[in-house]
Amino acid sequence: MIHHDRRSSVTTPTRIGVVLVNWNTPDLTCACIAALEASELKPGCIVVVDNASLDGSANIIAAQHPAVQVIRNKENLGFAGGNNLGVQALLKAGCEYVWILNNDTIPAPDCLKHLLRGLLDDVSVGVTTAKIFRDSPPLCLWYAGGDVNHWSMTGRNRAEGKIDDGRYDQAQDVEFVSGCCMLIRAAVLRRIGLFDELFFMYSEDFDWCLRAAAAGIRLRYIPTALITHRVSATMDKISRKRGHGTTSAFVVYVSARNRFFVIRKNARGLKKIAAIVIWLARLGYYCAAVVLLGRWEKVGALLRGVRDGLGRSVTGSLETSALRPRLRTTVGLEPAAIELKVK
Repeated sequence: MIHHDRRSSVTTPTRIGVVLVNWNTPDLTCACIAALEASELKPGCIVVVDNASLDGSANIIAAQHPAVQVIRNKENLGFAGGNNLGVQALLKAGCEYVWILNNDTIPAPDCLKHLLRGLLDDVSVGVTTAKIFRDSPPLCLWYAGGDVNHWSMTGRNRAEGKIDDGRYDQAQDVEFVSGCCMLIRAAVLRRIGLFDELFFMYSEDFDWCLRAAAAGIRLRYIPTALITHRVSATMDKISRKRGHGTTSAFVVYVSARNRFFVIRKNARGLKKIAAIVIWLARLGYYCAAVVLLGRWEKVGALLRGVRDGLGRSVTGSLETSALRPRLRTTVGLEPAAIELKVK
């Protein structure tokens, strides 16, 4: 069960749960877990959702970190579905705060403490996020807050690729929080719902932030919370094995398709038309480039992405309830029946 310390205004760590999604990268996941276990404020429960890895990831993680709850999927549910499954388990266990965290990150020892303080200091804030660095070169930023361009329906990581020089040290509300690091109140998840699994991977966090903003939820950047991120480590590993550049045809497909999903779900009127035209123009430029390079698999993937992004229904795809039971099973168990051992 979840324990509460009514003698203190500070939340006890047993009320905080972390979800990590793993796919064939147990080394990254175990390194992230080790950092979490060494935190000043330790989470009460860590859930790893293994997305049908083929390299024995689930067994490796369970052996190295026996206190971690490992959910073993029989199929790859993507970043959206994998996180949703873990979040549902944490909500069912009674966690009041859920930390969605990429498995290829290393949070600083005091990261969770600062993220939580951002929520405790202001009850109107629903989500906090960190200052995120690339793993190389040193002090190179990946995220220091996020902005939304409502005419192109795109999100931008502030300071991406810049060296941290103190300009991004002010806590402030932001329009976009990366799914790389989101500490969310359970009440917000129950109100807004989870990631839309239609996206599978990429843009599901952007779509969720747009929905949260539309509901009046404040998203807060906390610059004292620090994380190091191996950007796209999982997909880069697969792409290098297959060759033909660092971007796979599958990534080309979902990236092209999902932007249309975001636009069709969240934009209205003239902004919707403008965003579709802008995205088609960008895809046309990219298509010309891959044609010149003779990357015909990527050309086909891009065209399928445009077809599905504009033609596939987005109505009814959303998980409207954070506690809705999933239809997919994990090792013979319905996800809604998974019981977590919370310290």
